[in-house]
Amino acid sequence: MGTVNGLNQVDHRKPFFDNKVIEFIYSIPDEYRKNNKLYSAMLLKFFPEFFQNIPWQKTGKTIDKKISNSLISKVIRKIKRAPYTLGILKDTNSYTDYKNWLKNSIASKEISNILEKKTSQYQKYADIDFKKEYLTPHLNGEKVYSEEILRATTIEYYLRFFSK
Repeated sequence: MGTVNGLNQVDHRKPFFDNKVIEFIYSIPDEYRKNNKLYSAMLLKFFPEFFQNIPWQKTGKTIDKKISNSLISKVIRKIKRAPYTLGILKDTNSYTDYKNWLKNSIASKEISNILEKKTSQYQKYADIDFKKEYLTPHLNGEKVYSEEILRATTIEYYLRFFSK
C-alpha cells in the first residue's frame, strides 16, 4: 500500500502486474523458481563481483552455496541459531542488533511513548496493547519481540501520519 499512497506524487510502473509477465513466470518450471534459484543464477551471471563474496545476513552464506531445505537440515539450523536467538551469543552475520538496540534507554523510551495505547492511533483498530504484550516482556528479557515491536511502531507512525 505504500506505493498506492504515493500515487498522487509519483507515477508508478509495476511490471509484475502485467499478465504476460505473470504467465511467463508461472511457465518456468518450479525447480527454477524455488528458493530463488533462477534469480540467484542471474545475479551470479551478471554481477559476480558483488554476489560471489557477499554473504546473506541470515545464513552467512553466499548465494552460490546451496542450502538444503530437508527437515533435518532445518532442525539443525534452528538448533545452531538458538544461542543467537536467545541472546547467549552475538550474531556476527546480522547487520543490526535489533534486540539490544531496542533496549537502549533512548530508543526504548521513545518506542514506549509511541506504543502507549491510550495515546495511540492503533487502539482504534486493534484490541491489543503492543506495549504491554511485546515491549515490556522484551525489555525485561522474557522473550525477544524485536520484529513485533518494530512492526507495531511502523504501523503507529503510519496511522499518525494519515490520521491528520
